[in-house]
Amino acid sequence: MPDFFEPADAWPVDKFPPQTDEEKGKLQQFFGGPANPQNSVAKLLKIGEALKQDGAKFVGAFGFCWGKRRCAIMDGCADAGA
Repeated sequence: MPDFFEPADAWPVDKFPPQTDEEKGKLQQFFGGPANPQNSVAKLLKIGEALKQDGAKFVGAFGFCWGKRRCAIMDGCADAGA
């Protein structure tokens, strides 16, 4: 399983939901940085390419919540090779 947030850490569970304006701002920065949808889609594409180079004939992805959104974006991605 890829670490989509590397080199950053995942958002701290104890900070969700954010309680203050400062925490809300930091969460928005997190979604604009380490959790940026386009960055994670690029990682998924690389993983799919690596699996196919290793001989995989089919590659699939699924997700819940945050991960489901990435799969939905991938579904519309011409480079996904689906």
